Amino acid sequence: MINFQKIEIKDKNDFKKVPNPFIGLITKQHLGKTCISFKTDRDDVTLSRELKKILNKINFEKSNLLFLTNNLTLEGEEILKKNSIEYINISNFPWTDESYISIRK
Repeated sequence: MINFQKIEIKDKNDFKKVPNPFIGLITKQHLGKTCISFKTDRDDVTLSRELKKILNKINFEKSNLLFLTNNLTLEGEEILKKNSIEYINISNFPWTDESYISIRK
């Protein structure tokens, strides 16, 4: 299971609470959002099954969520888009769940 943290973005001072790679990517339009930040290595990819587990644990209005992660699989991106959840990822290499799992073995 991927560890994650919730960060409330109430004002500009809260921008400093997000992990370093995302500080420059958070803007005023993200005020009022609850950021879900994944504690992953730079090379990690968030698989759709992990994303589903996290979504089941979160009791927030989905429209106020902002997911921050290094990379999502195509299936993970589809889940977020289908639920109208905003996300920012550092890398957008087009992994699928299957292709990423196959290289990790």
